[in-house]
Order: sequence, then structure tokens, then C-alpha cells
Amino acid sequence: MIVGIYKRKLLFFSVIGLLVYAGIKIPQIDIQLPQAAASLVGYESYYDQTTDYDIEININKDGTAESEGKQLPEGVAVKSDREELRYIILDQPDQNYESVQITLNLPKKINRLVVDPQIIAVHGATPDGASLVDGKKIVYRALNVGESATVTIVAAFPRGYFDLSASKIVSSSISSIPGLIWLVLGLVLPPIAAFILIYMSFKADFRLKREKVIGEIAQPPAKLSPALVESIITGHVGPRTIMATLVDLSRRGYIRIFNTGRDFVIYKNQTSPADIANLKIYEKTLLEKIFLPRQNKAGSLDVEARIARHLFSRKVALFYLQVYDEAESLGYFTVSPPQVHLKYRLAGIATFFWGLIGYAFFAILAPDPKFVLFFWISLIIFGILIVNFAPRLTTLSGQGNEIRLQWLKFRNFLNKNEALAATTEEYEKYLPYSIAMGVEAGWSARFIRENFTPPQWYGFTHEINGIEGFATSLLPVIDYIADSLNASNEPLVR
Repeated sequence: MIVGIYKRKLLFFSVIGLLVYAGIKIPQIDIQLPQAAASLVGYESYYDQTTDYDIEININKDGTAESEGKQLPEGVAVKSDREELRYIILDQPDQNYESVQITLNLPKKINRLVVDPQIIAVHGATPDGASLVDGKKIVYRALNVGESATVTIVAAFPRGYFDLSASKIVSSSISSIPGLIWLVLGLVLPPIAAFILIYMSFKADFRLKREKVIGEIAQPPAKLSPALVESIITGHVGPRTIMATLVDLSRRGYIRIFNTGRDFVIYKNQTSPADIANLKIYEKTLLEKIFLPRQNKAGSLDVEARIARHLFSRKVALFYLQVYDEAESLGYFTVSPPQVHLKYRLAGIATFFWGLIGYAFFAILAPDPKFVLFFWISLIIFGILIVNFAPRLTTLSGQGNEIRLQWLKFRNFLNKNEALAATTEEYEKYLPYSIAMGVEAGWSARFIRENFTPPQWYGFTHEINGIEGFATSLLPVIDYIADSLNASNEPLVR
């Protein structure tokens, strides 16, 4: 059997690994506000070691800045009513300055700022005012700037003055949210997410463990396809739905499976229009996914090629949705399972990304205490749990609960620890149902003492020794196909 790597899963876990690595490294980064590189002009006095400080900064349309041909860090932040430019020009300089002048050349003329420009000179410096000159530049001045002083310039422009990128607008908007709000959200959101998860667990009709149902029946309680049975028993569909459907299609003469020992080939049998009409709509969809038009056989490379054509397979998602639709049309569910699953999955995804954004904000920008990061990490974990638990939320109707109880009793019969004197045909007939309900090993074990003739729809290059040899050679093949197809399914459909 060919062993493959699911590229989508590899990509997913690679991204998670990078996020974890970033979470470790980001808090170690020394984040500083943008500081302009300046030039000294004027004179130096031998006696008092003072001089004048003059710098000219050119602001570009996209909000970037440069001085003397050198690119400066971005200093524009998006606020609710403005685009604020803020630069630290001097921060504890290594000498005293009698006067400081900063000239800000603007990318386009402006008649009026949102508020008057401001120069902030503290810790041994005196601000001397700031003014807009001819709408083309802003001049800032400060006096008596000492070695412990800090000089910062601020200008508030109307929204839309700069041609900022969308990513810059989003990141600035997030970073402008007050830290207190992030702190409150970090303490409040995890309990809310925990409550949602607890509510989901109590609301679900299907628990993680299987119910202990007393009694058994020796035949299916209703004429349903194996795919529908899994949706009723477990409340969701998945790889077993595909496995059971493949075996059922083989048993009914639509396909044949050949195992070479290292690979497999699925052959599509010639069928009449009447036979095709007997196929369920989701069975047709599955065959269309495996076989190209006018293609009569498909191996592992063909299946992998079909999967690799798209990031997510719409046909696999359609197969699952069509199974749900038929179960709902028969009255087994009060609410369409995909709608319920999607609602909670979206809630889980939103919870996950809120936790990720909050974690990134606190790791990079927020002051201590850093222990708040644990609350955001817990929110990320809750989001993942909600997403994974969502497919278990299914509400059966009264009819659905009744028929489910009967199918559970039939499962007891299939999984009974007692040899069964029955024909190979009966084994094949109920094999798809045993796969759908997860008891194929127990069903096969009931025939271990019987003489077994492999079915015509399955071939193997080696000799098949009894029913055990048949099961151990067939099941890994269909399990590989089902897992491969399921991995390409759209994430929001399970």
C-alpha cells in the first residue's frame, strides 16, 4: 500500500508550528517607537558643548518617511477620526542642544489639520511651538534640550490623507484599541467560550462514548443505505461514510477493487441505464469524484491527482451534504445537520482568531503583566475544541431517535461475540453496514470458522486465507481512499 502525506495537513501543522515559534520569539523582541535619524548643523561651542539641531523629514503618500535618503520606520497610525503621525526625534541624546528644529515636508498640500501640530519636549527640554507653513510643511521647534530629554512630534491628518495599504489600516486599527479593552476581553472571552463548549456538550444528542443498548435484531430495521446509517448512528458523516459506500457499490456490481499488494486499482463496471437510475445521488457524486468522464479504472495516482487539482474538493463536500439532505428528507433530523455544524464551526473559528489576535497584541504591544497571554491561549484552545466538537451536534426528531435505537440493536447483532453459521453472501450483504457503524472487525470475526470464498468484486495478487485474510487486505485499501478523499473535503462541511 502506498503511504502518502496529506499536503493540506502538513501545511496546517506547519502554520501552527510557526505561530508557536512566533509566540516564543515575539515577546523577546525589543519594540521601540519610530525614531528618526537626524543630522547636526550649526556650530559647537568648546566651552558649553552645545549646538543647534536641525532635521528635515520627507513624508510620502503611502505614509512612509525618509531623511537624508534613509528610510525611516513607519510612524502613521489609523485612529477613529484621524491618521496620526508620531515620531520620536530625540531620546536622551548624547549632548545638549540650544535649539531644535524639525521640518516635516508633506506629500500634498493640506489647508488644515484635525488638530494643531504638537511637539512634546520633556525631561529637560522646552517646547517652542509647531506650525503648518503654506499647507506644505510643518515646522516644530524646541529649546534647551538636555541629555535626558525626549522630543516627539505629532500631527493629526484627516482620514484618507495618506494612501495607506489595507493591511496597515487593519493593523493600526487593532493596535489603536486601548489596552484596557484587550485586558477585559482576555478575561471575559475565555469563560464565554468555555460556557459555549459546555452548552454544546449538553445539547448534543451524541456523546463521545457509545450508548449501551440492550437487545439485538438480526436484520436491518429499515431499507437505508449504509451512508445514511452512519449519519443516524453518529450524527455526522466522515471517512466511514465513504468506506461503507465503496463496499456497498462493489457488492451491488458497480465497481471492482483490485489490490496489488503495493497499490490498488478500482474498475468501473459496465452498467445499464436502469442500474444507473438505481444509484443514489450521493453515490453518483462519489463515482464522479473517483473516475474522470469515460474513465473505467482509477489507481492511487489517479485518486491523488483528482484530489490535488483543487485545494478543497467541492464534490466530496457535495457527497456529504447530499447524504444529510436525504436523511433530513426522511424526517430523521429536526434541523439540517450541516446548518447546525456550520453555525458552531464559525463560532469556533471566530473564537480561535480572536484568541490569536489578542495573543499577538499582548505579546507585541501590551505592557506587563504578560500572564494575560494565558487567557488568550486558552481562547485559542477553546476555539479549536468548538470547531472539532461541532460535527457532534445533531438534533434527531422523534422518528430519528426511534430508528436510531433499532439500528443500535442491529449493531449489537453484528458485533456479537458469537460464531455465526451463515453464508458468505450474508456476510457481504451486511459488511457495508458494519463498516458504517464501526464494527467491521466484530462482524468479520463471527465468520472466522466458516469456509470463505472471496467475492468476485475483489481481487488480490496473493492468496486470500479465509475471511481474516480478506478483511485485512481489503479494509486498508478502502480506508486509504476514504481518508484521502475526506482530507480534501471543504473544512466547513463534516
